[in-house]
Amino acid sequence: MALKSFFTTDEEFGQLEDRDATTNIIGYIDSIIAPYEAGKEKEILFKFTVSNDIKRIEVLIWDLALINKHMSGLLSNRVIEINDAYCRAVPNPKKREVLNLVPFEIIIKEYTNISFLGYYNLKSLVSNEVQKVTFDDIHKVEGLIGYVRSIFSLTHNRKGNMTYGLGAITDKTRKITVQVKQFLESKLELGDHVNIRGLVDGQDKTRKITVQYLLIDDHFFLDELITIMCESMNDIKLNTEEESLPLEEIRRGNRPARC
Repeated sequence: MALKSFFTTDEEFGQLEDRDATTNIIGYIDSIIAPYEAGKEKEILFKFTVSNDIKRIEVLIWDLALINKHMSGLLSNRVIEINDAYCRAVPNPKKREVLNLVPFEIIIKEYTNISFLGYYNLKSLVSNEVQKVTFDDIHKVEGLIGYVRSIFSLTHNRKGNMTYGLGAITDKTRKITVQVKQFLESKLELGDHVNIRGLVDGQDKTRKITVQYLLIDDHFFLDELITIMCESMNDIKLNTEEESLPLEEIRRGNRPARC
């Protein structure tokens, strides 16, 4: 029997309950974020995402002993069964919908059991593929395809108390800035063809956005610079089937994309 038949269904994801201490899910690991300091107490957090091909749920491991116990067995595309984990509702569910994330997260406890069921063949995926779209369609779809315009590197905010990754992609004419929340390193090179999954900064009015006003025919129009917000470099995939963009074409893609 195919492993997918065991996956937690969309309906079952919709039936998850906040503060359920014995939650069970099955799916494959589609993204992993390396351990990092998080929370007010700066505890070490290891986070990964489990998918059923359509819906996704974030899984958190906070305790260092638990991280050491489970991390070596948690690999991309592995199908796992999580039994007796703690389920918690999360805020801002609309923001998560863009990434197909359900409005809950799973927390691994000392009594939680994680079983390895096999590997999932991603070649058969259709619904989880990034759609090929233009920069003009960026607010309408989840996936964005472009070429690396600026190498991704570590930077920090003005106060110096937060770091993140920063880079840019181009469609040969325009460029879009990409921020990566949990950034460690990037092996992408200039001109690499990439698929990106993330949130468009400015879609949600609660987000801080870069705004300019243009005076056209005595009327002011909102002119927003577009930024893509990614959780980690796992959201930026190299497409090896496409040739890299030559340097002379990369240089032409320098006009900021706006919405």
